[in-house]
Amino acid sequence: MFPKIATTALAFTTAVAAAPLSNAQHSNETRAAGSHVHGALEVVVSVDGEIATVELQSAMWNLVGYEHAPTNEIEADRWVATANRLKAPATIVMFPEAAGCTLKSSALGPFAAAAGLGAHDDHHDHGDDDHDHHHDHGEDHEHGDYHDALLSWTYKCDAPDAIRSVTFPLFERFSGVESAEAALFTSNGQAAGNLTPGANTLRIG
Repeated sequence: MFPKIATTALAFTTAVAAAPLSNAQHSNETRAAGSHVHGALEVVVSVDGEIATVELQSAMWNLVGYEHAPTNEIEADRWVATANRLKAPATIVMFPEAAGCTLKSSALGPFAAAAGLGAHDDHHDHGDDDHDHHHDHGEDHEHGDYHDALLSWTYKCDAPDAIRSVTFPLFERFSGVESAEAALFTSNGQAAGNLTPGANTLRIG
């Protein structure tokens, strides 16, 4: 199990025993450790009340096939194509239809500008001041680290208790990914495992 998954599992177990874990606290815990592995990534799905958060950590190589700023037209086109895939998170994770989950915000880090989003983009209107902040933050990522990506998506789910499993179609869209260390945490239970293209669904008990 990757350090990130292990840290999140410990944080979630402690929270269930004591009190609900806020999204901000969870985000801090899951960012505490990481891995840089070609061919493998980490993905954590946590459900807290009606809010479901998906966090993905991966070497950039797995997503675009290189780990530097685009240097030619081919690499630039690949970067934009990847950003557009990440903008539609159904290419990453699929919730049960009965859960009624709707995407509310995305944090696409280094891919935000290419996707036409702020680094932390709400999927609704926001004020001009907020927009300027998002744009600046996204630019920092664009010119920053090209080795690792930490991305997240936040959903509001009408029936969160229906989330007993999640499917990860990311293998179909990112050929560089061979396996994924995945974890699912809900108030009804938790599950973790190593996913592959032939076994890409995580189920609770």
